[in-house]
Amino acid sequence: MSNSPSPKPLAAPARRAPTGAPVYAPARRVLVVDDEPGIRLLLSRLLSRLGYLVDVAEDGYDAWGSLHKNRYGALIVDLRMPGSSGRELYVHVQAFDPSLAQRTLFITGDVVGHQSREFVASTGNPVLEKPFDLAELQRNLESLFDSRGREKAAPPEHHTHLPSG
Repeated sequence: MSNSPSPKPLAAPARRAPTGAPVYAPARRVLVVDDEPGIRLLLSRLLSRLGYLVDVAEDGYDAWGSLHKNRYGALIVDLRMPGSSGRELYVHVQAFDPSLAQRTLFITGDVVGHQSREFVASTGNPVLEKPFDLAELQRNLESLFDSRGREKAAPPEHHTHLPSG
């Protein structure tokens, strides 16, 4: 375990959809969360060319705000970021929208760390090590979108927001 101070927690997760209710996610909209500007730019350009709608966030706090303004079909999240880590963001997304948590692709330069390996294994989600192969990224992302099953795109009025406070 690390002796470093715990990062400031994100705001409390929003209410979950009732059990059995359909989870709505727009087709091919992705949120890329990475603290490295070059990675955000590369992924944004690449994924846009492949037909995805791409939003970017520099950390978990930024991403959390985007998640309450927009609905996403998948997330690409760096595990290690200053401030709010990818792991912390994932835990909040899991409480907020378990289906979206299942459609999270992790990217990292640190899968050799014991804690990172254990965490990623516990999620069952794919992980790509930096530098990653762009074709492999595309295959993994397509697989996440294919796993959406019966989910349908929602009109804007179906957005969920965090309660104030």
